[in-house]
Amino acid sequence: MNRLILLFLFCSTVAFGQQSNLYRPDGKLIADTTYQVDENAYSCATTIEKMLLPRMYNAISYPAVAKENGIEGIVIVQMFVFQREFKYTVVRSDNDYLKAPVVAYFDHLDKQTIDQIRPTKGYISFFIPIVFRIQKDQFKENLKKLGSLVIETNEAANVLDIVK
Repeated sequence: MNRLILLFLFCSTVAFGQQSNLYRPDGKLIADTTYQVDENAYSCATTIEKMLLPRMYNAISYPAVAKENGIEGIVIVQMFVFQREFKYTVVRSDNDYLKAPVVAYFDHLDKQTIDQIRPTKGYISFFIPIVFRIQKDQFKENLKKLGSLVIETNEAANVLDIVK
């Protein structure tokens, strides 16, 4: 009996000891703490982040109209993954232009991606924040500050490594 309790406590500690990039240890969403997941969803957070976030990052593009007009903001999606289906709802959107590519992504989400996060029984519900931010051009500031032309690039990172 003691071994069973110890095993249960160890498994619970491992589940809650996992580091999530989206959630605080208490299950609250880092990007907006008004949203919170239960223990079951929190224990699946790292798997969800590894399986879903890289695909989203590569599939969702910044809307041209939003970029041209300097529109930035956040879209938060709540997903419900059941044994046989999934549903989603946008629970927060700062702008309809930003919301459109997120909705398009979830409307066409492939079964293979969902199968990787599908629960064996019941369902899980979790939130995914998507922040749209425009990187400011620093050409004039760099030229003035450094007295030279500065050629920059984004760090070549493997998105799959970021969420590990």
